[in-house]
Formats: sequence, C-alpha cells, structure tokens
Amino acid sequence: PLHPAPSCPLRATIREGRSEGSTSVVRVAGWIFTFVRHVSVRHLLAMEARVTARFRLPACLRFSAPLLFALFALCSSASALPTTCSPDNVAPIVITQPISVDVGISGSVTITPDQVDNGSSDDCTAPMDLVLELDRDTFTCGDISAGPSEVTVTLTVRDAADNAGSATATVTVVDLQPPTAVPVTTTDVYLDSSSPPVATLVAGDLDDASADECPLTFSLSRDTFECGDLEGNPHMVSFTATDSYGNAHSQNVLVNVFDSWDPLITVLPLENTITLSSFGGVWFISDYTYLHVAIDDNCPEADLTTTVSPDWFSCADLGDVDVIVTATDLAGNSNSATVTVTVVDEDPPRIVTRDIEVDVGSGMVTITALQVNDNSYDNCDEYSPTLSVAPFSFAQCTDIGVPTTVTLTATDSSNNEATGTAMVTPMDGTPPAVITRDITVVLSGGTYSLAAGGGGKGTAGEVHPPAGGGKTGGGGWGGGGAGEAKGKQN
Repeated sequence: PLHPAPSCPLRATIREGRSEGSTSVVRVAGWIFTFVRHVSVRHLLAMEARVTARFRLPACLRFSAPLLFALFALCSSASALPTTCSPDNVAPIVITQPISVDVGISGSVTITPDQVDNGSSDDCTAPMDLVLELDRDTFTCGDISAGPSEVTVTLTVRDAADNAGSATATVTVVDLQPPTAVPVTTTDVYLDSSSPPVATLVAGDLDDASADECPLTFSLSRDTFECGDLEGNPHMVSFTATDSYGNAHSQNVLVNVFDSWDPLITVLPLENTITLSSFGGVWFISDYTYLHVAIDDNCPEADLTTTVSPDWFSCADLGDVDVIVTATDLAGNSNSATVTVTVVDEDPPRIVTRDIEVDVGSGMVTITALQVNDNSYDNCDEYSPTLSVAPFSFAQCTDIGVPTTVTLTATDSSNNEATGTAMVTPMDGTPPAVITRDITVVLSGGTYSLAAGGGGKGTAGEVHPPAGGGKTGGGGWGGGGAGEAKGKQN
C-alpha cells in the first residue's frame, strides 16, 4: 500500500474511500493543463527525489517519468484546495537555465527573470502567479574579458504565501559586434641615430576615429623599421582595433621610411697593393674591403652599396693607379674618395721543359733555350719570358748516349725568375763511310755464297774493309760471311 505524506489531500480521500470534497474534475483538469504548459519531462525527473520523499516510497518503487507526471499533477492540484494549502509552508521549486547576452550593441544589456526561469513551480501557487526576482539583471562591457565571460546570477521565486526558493543560473556575456577601425591613411618615419638605427610607430598615434561600444586597444602588424626598409617605400602596415571581448577590425596604413645621413669615407694612411694573379695577370676588386678605407654610416655597412673604379687590373696597370671609391646608402645618399693603388706582379714564370738528343758525331754542338723549352709561360709575359740554358755546348764524340742535365731559366718583366731542368743526350748520328771493291768468285757445284762484308767462299778476290780495319767472317764490320776472305786495308 502507498503511504503518502500527510500534506497531500489524496491521503484522506484514499483512506476514507470518499471522492467528494477532494476537488472538482474541472479544477483538476485546469491545473493539469497549466502544469503541462510550464513543466517538461526533464523537470519531472528533477522532481523525482521530492515526490519519493513526500510519499516515503522505497527505492524499488520510485516512479517513472509518466507515472510521476500523473501522480504529481493530481497531488499538486489537490494541494491547491483552500482546505489543504492553509497554512502553506512549502517553498517553490526553482528551475533555471543558462542564457547568453550580447553587450556589443549598446555596451550594456538588461535581462528579465523569465529569461532565466525554466519552469519553476509551486504546490499551491499556479506558475503564472509566482513572483520571480533576479539578484542582478544588467551586464556591461566590464563583464567581459578576451572572450565569453560567465556570470552567476540567483533567481528567487516566491509563492502566494511568501515562501521563497532560489537557484543559480549562468549568464554568458558576449560581444558579437566588431569595432570599426579608422586609422590615418599614410605616415612618415625617420631612422634615428642609434646603432643600428630604427624608426618606431605607436599604434595609438595612427588612430583617427575608430569606434566601438566597448573599450578599444590598437596594434600594428609591424611597428619597427630598420635600414633595410628604406627600400620598397611605402610599406603597408595593418592597423587593428580590438575591443575588450576580442573582436577586431583592421585597416591598412602606408608607411614611408626615410634616412638623411650621408656616408663618410676615410682613406687610411696605409699602402694599397694589388698583386696580379697567376692566371692571366688580372685582378678584380669586388668591393672596397680590399682597400684600406673606412666607411661609416648611420645604417650598417651591409646596407651600403659601394663601387670601386677601376675595379679590374692587368699587367698593363703595373705601377700606381688612382681608384675612386663611392658609397651609397639605401636612401640614395652618397660620398666618394680617391685611393692610390700600387699594382705589382710577384708571380714567377711557369717552366715547362722537354728532353732532347743532339748529334755530336760531326763536331761540337751548341744548344739554345728554345730547344729544351716546351711552352713555358708567364702571367704577364705570357709567351715570351726571357729564357737561358746551361750548359749549352757539347764536344764531338763526348759521352755519346749518356744524358746530361741542363737548366732552363725564365725571367719575366718584373724580374720574377723560375728554373727547370731537361735531359740532353749526345748521340752519334753520322753514319760510317762505306768503301767497296770488285771481286771474282769461283762457283762450286754451280753456286757460290757471298755475305755482305765477308770475303765469301772461295779463294779468288779481295775484300776491302773500311778505314780502321775490320774482322773477317761474320760479326765484323760487314756482318760476316759464309767462308773466309782475305783482304788488306786500302
């Protein structure tokens, strides 16, 4: 059996088995209609604990949402009877909901209790008769900070008996209205004298008529400029106005960067010497750092354009040459100075030799440097360095076949000298003198063999060897023969 709480008039009706006096059908139906309009199933679920406690039900008999709806409606309508709500000591049930408000339109917004209420109810007072109050109903830009801000408010509900219940709700304060950024269109800045020099912009100084209902802050996509920014004027900078919520609006500002300082060129009291290269005898000065010159400017040297004229030197420039150094900064300011440069050649010739053979068979031989030179060259006297060789003479028939080392010396027009060696081999290139004589041979068996230089086979005839004598038979001055030969020297 059910054991409802004494405050519910159904208890008496059920126990006594009486239906009269409980309430009229019309009044119950009217209350249920009103209840359905103001209370959702979610609210019924929230009331489950209260109904369970009111009727003192065990956990196993707790109501489902539909049964809770019917029972609560009947109990509440019955409680509305004048005979059961006097006295009424039960506070209303307060149900709230979170809401969001936008302060960006006018800078503030005011809410009503009905916006926070989500179906608060009372046992004896109909929902439309309840009095709703908020502890705070006005919100301003001060309630927001870099995004949505949550503010807790308290909703108080009073019934006809002045019983009050309360619950909190979250009001999310937002600003959905972006500001209007209105900066100046153009501005000029000048580099200062710091090292390195800079020019700085202040965002607030560029504001012209920016507006918003909430406080604004200003920022620039770039507020510092350096020497490198002298090129490419004007520079486009984004000016942004941001309100306290974080809404932002941007407009572009054109910034011109200027510099009025001229470079300063100082020629140092030191010698400027250019040494020609070993390849073609030329030298190129790519910038002034090859010279003893100091250049100062408010912008770093890396941002200067320097020229050197002339900047190309060759063997034709040996000696002193006047060079003009010019420095130009990124703002177009320039200055020039003259520097004396001494061009020198310290590179010796390149020696290339070749080995040769000389014929000493007919007498003493003298060689020249060109005979052992194999295209030696110099950076300035490319094909004509001065050449000499030693030793340069070889006696007749001396050290035939034995290589002799000679030295080739090359000297250029700057008196740079280089040496190299070559091998000279004396040779006897004169052939022997051949003297012949006629001979008579006797055939044997119809044949006779005769070898050049030999007497051949037979007894008749003589062979004349060359001057100096010779040998008979093979291997001599004539190559030998098949037989014996006798002869005498002419």
